Amino acid sequence: MVVIVQEIQHFSSKYFIRGPDLSTYWEAMKQDANYVISDGNWDETMKYPGNDRVVKDYREKDPKIASIGIPVGCAYGAIQILTKAIETAGSLDPEKLRNTIGKVEMMTVRGPIKFRENGSAIIKYGFRQWQHGKNVQIWPKEVAAEIRWIAARSFFKYIISIL
Repeated sequence: MVVIVQEIQHFSSKYFIRGPDLSTYWEAMKQDANYVISDGNWDETMKYPGNDRVVKDYREKDPKIASIGIPVGCAYGAIQILTKAIETAGSLDPEKLRNTIGKVEMMTVRGPIKFRENGSAIIKYGFRQWQHGKNVQIWPKEVAAEIRWIAARSFFKYIISIL
């Protein structure tokens, strides 16, 4: 897929949802991974409350891991929401929990969350970019790394134009 995008040369950056966020991506793709943008809905470096503890606890359990995967933070955030709903509902009844979850508005390890009337979540979506061997959080800007985005402007101009 990366080769196809490179041949098209429509973007100076490439975007894929899953795959590039894995810690082994650079090892597999080498320089072809440079500037690839992917899902970044959670990152070890995010400064949201409780995130540092999640990272510390995870690394204590698995000290050899190079990078903690995105699903860890997303799952932890989901458990935070469920815990709040159980406490608020005062019950484990599925219908009460479903109705209560839809009213939750809180800060999680992946940022603030609330829900629309239809039950869909309103949460900041994140992006990461491979930059010379490092998978760097580039969005949302309040938790982005100090390293600036590289060659991403054409990608975001395109995305904004189709929205």
